[in-house]
Amino acid sequence: SNSGDGNSYGVSKALSWLVLPELEARVSEKNVLIQIHCEKHKGVLMHILKLIDKLYLSVLNTTSLTFGTSIVNITITSKMDDKFSFSVKQLAKNIRVGLLQLM
Repeated sequence: SNSGDGNSYGVSKALSWLVLPELEARVSEKNVLIQIHCEKHKGVLMHILKLIDKLYLSVLNTTSLTFGTSIVNITITSKMDDKFSFSVKQLAKNIRVGLLQLM
């Protein structure tokens, strides 16, 4: 059952099954978990962290794991700043667009 409006800070998520980048964002209260599978490029993690900072999220932790020779799996935990005003779908879309500009 999919109930809930995009405005509640309950647990919600947005999935995208594009080939790459593949992105999943989950929100629980003011905490945000972002998982990204993308092509491995020099500086991709720094690019993502700068993008997340622009979206009014404070990064708490990040892990990066190479999968094969050309894919990287990045997991980021962050906390919403007071100016954060995106739905989880908007957040995922903004990160994906930023990643596609890098590719």
